[in-house]
Amino acid sequence: MSKGVQFLMKANKIDVFMGTGSFKSKTELSVKDDSGKEIDTIKAKYFIVATGARPRELPSLKIDGEMVIGSEQAMTLPKQPKKLVIVGAGAIGVEFAYF
Repeated sequence: MSKGVQFLMKANKIDVFMGTGSFKSKTELSVKDDSGKEIDTIKAKYFIVATGARPRELPSLKIDGEMVIGSEQAMTLPKQPKKLVIVGAGAIGVEFAYF
């Protein structure tokens, strides 16, 4: 999770649980660490499950860090480009297209 998202979560008093989650029921979620040990049980009426995302390279469009960049590089550009092509249909691509 990026530092900016961490800041927003904290500022908005949103609890973040890192691990692997599975629903015990529609109001109860189990969170396990990498070894499979249950580290938390969360009870709530509503849940937001954020699974994350990773950019994928296409065989003919390799990320080189200059002409072709990934989403993390795009968020840290020193200057916004005048023109930009976004390749991807996932949530991150849609978010970038919005701007």
